[in-house]
Amino acid sequence: PTTTAPTTAAPTTTAPTTAAPTTTAPTTSPVPTGPPTSCAVANPAGLDPSMSIVRTNSSTAYMEYLRTGSRVYNIPLYSSLLMMSLEIRTVSAEGIIFYISDGIEQTDFIGMQMSQGRLMFAFDAGHGALTLTSTKKYNDGKWHRINLLRNARFGQMEIDSSEVLSGSSPGSFVGLSLRRESLYIGGLPAGMEPVRFLTDTERSRPSLQACFRNFVINNFQLNVAQPDASAGTSRCYSRLEPGAGFTGAGHVLLYQSYTPGVNFGIELEFRSFQQTAMLVYYRQKLAPDHIELELRNGVLEFTFNNGPDSVILEHSGSTNFSLCDGQWHHVYISKTGGQANMTVDRQTSVIGLSRYPTLRAVNGNDPLYIGGVPSTLEKADGLPAMDFVGCLRGVTLENSEIGRRPIDFQTTGQVVGNVQTNGCNF
Repeated sequence: PTTTAPTTAAPTTTAPTTAAPTTTAPTTSPVPTGPPTSCAVANPAGLDPSMSIVRTNSSTAYMEYLRTGSRVYNIPLYSSLLMMSLEIRTVSAEGIIFYISDGIEQTDFIGMQMSQGRLMFAFDAGHGALTLTSTKKYNDGKWHRINLLRNARFGQMEIDSSEVLSGSSPGSFVGLSLRRESLYIGGLPAGMEPVRFLTDTERSRPSLQACFRNFVINNFQLNVAQPDASAGTSRCYSRLEPGAGFTGAGHVLLYQSYTPGVNFGIELEFRSFQQTAMLVYYRQKLAPDHIELELRNGVLEFTFNNGPDSVILEHSGSTNFSLCDGQWHHVYISKTGGQANMTVDRQTSVIGLSRYPTLRAVNGNDPLYIGGVPSTLEKADGLPAMDFVGCLRGVTLENSEIGRRPIDFQTTGQVVGNVQTNGCNF
C-alpha cells in the first residue's frame, strides 16, 4: 500500500439494500394421500445456464477472472471504495467464496469464505485485517444474497437484508493495492496460499461446493457461467437440497479399510425411486462376514453375518412401493454382538438374533461402500447389486473404532461414477 489514511470521520456510506431473491427453497414432492401403487418418478432438476458451481472435492477447484487493462472488473489497482453483491447457495460448511490480493506477498487482500457454515468477509490494506463473521449459518441449500461495502478502513456485510455487520480495520492505510492478475471464486489454484487471509488449518480445506449467481463488482456483473479459466467446475442445477444425490451410475467408497466389529450402528435418511438398491455394503474378502442395508423388491433389509450364518431383518410398508415413494425415510440400526435392531420411520423395531451367540463380531478390514458397489464385486449371496437412485442425508456410523461419526461425503470417501456430494437435485 502506498497511501495513508486522511484524517476524516468514519464513513457513513451504507451497503445498498437489495430485495432478497424470490427463488424459493427446494421442496420435496407432495405426500401421497393413499398407499402408493408404483415407485415415484425421479425428476432431477435441469441445469441452469446462468449459474456455475465449484463442485469437486479437489482443493484446486476454482473459477478465475483475469484483469482487463488496469482494472480487475471495475476494481482499480489502488482501491479505497468497493461495493460487491452476490448470491450463493451451498450445503458446504467450509471453503473460499472469492479472493483477490496484491500478488506474491499478499499483504493487501480482500476475500470471503464459508467457515463452519458462517460467512466471513475480510480485507487488509497492509496494517491489519478487518474480519466480519455472520452469527447465523447459511449452508442450508437455500439462496442467500450478500451485499459488501468497503470504504477506506470501514467495512460492512449485509446478508438477506436482515443480518448486518460492520467495523473498521486497524492502522492508517486505506488503499488496497490489488496487483494480482486474477479474481478467484470458489477456490484457488494449486500452490497459491493466502497466508494472511486463511490460517494453516483453513488452507487445507477443499474448494467450496456452491452455486453462484448475480455476482456484481462496482456495478459490473460477472458472467459466472463463463469464467476466463476454471478447474473442477460445471453448471448448477436449478434446485438443490441438502444431502447427496445418487444417479444409479455411481457409489461412494467411504472407507478403504473398515472393521464393523462387535458393536455397530448406522443411522441415515433416504429418498428412493426404485424398489431394489444397495444403500450400505461391507464384506470381508476372505470370510463370510458381511453387512448389507438394501432395498429388495420394495422391502428394506438389513443383513449381518458374524461368521457362520446370516441374520436378516426386514421392514415392509403398506405396499411394495411404500419405500420408493420419493419421500424421506429414516432408518436406525444397532448391532450388539449377535443381536440387531432396526427401526424405520421411528416405528416399532425389528429384532434379529444370531444362532451362534458366542460369535459376536463382524470381522475384517475391508472396503465400506455407500449407494452401490463396484461392478466387479458380487454380493455375499452371489447376486449383483443395483446402484441407488435417490438421495441420502444424515448418515452416521458408529463402532468401537471410530465412535459415533456423522459422515460428510464432500470430505470423506471417494466418489466412483456419478454421485452429487454437494446436494441432491431430485
